[in-house]
Amino acid sequence: MQFNQELNALEKRDGHLTQLGDKMITIYTSNDCVFCKKAVQFCKEESYVYRELPIDNNVLIRIEYLMGFKPRTVPQIFINDQYLGGYTQLKDWHRKCDPTYSESMQDDLEPIS
Repeated sequence: MQFNQELNALEKRDGHLTQLGDKMITIYTSNDCVFCKKAVQFCKEESYVYRELPIDNNVLIRIEYLMGFKPRTVPQIFINDQYLGGYTQLKDWHRKCDPTYSESMQDDLEPIS
């Protein structure tokens, strides 16, 4: 619950709100992460409003406290206060939410430069 309150405080501070109906997406990223860029690009392509926040040691400690493990990769993606996982899990979640999505659509994504 504390983690969710901290996320809400960050949203208000940053002025960004990530909503899919009643869903909120937060993508924790690092600068040189290819899959972080892919997750952000995927959200853009699917017209999702999202927020991208830099991952730091405080975020890793909170995830470890809440989830029982310390992530070793990025991106780390949350929907509301529920941990989703990384880029692959984001696409899996999207497939479940949007039955019209086709795997062949991934070829339409622009290359990340």
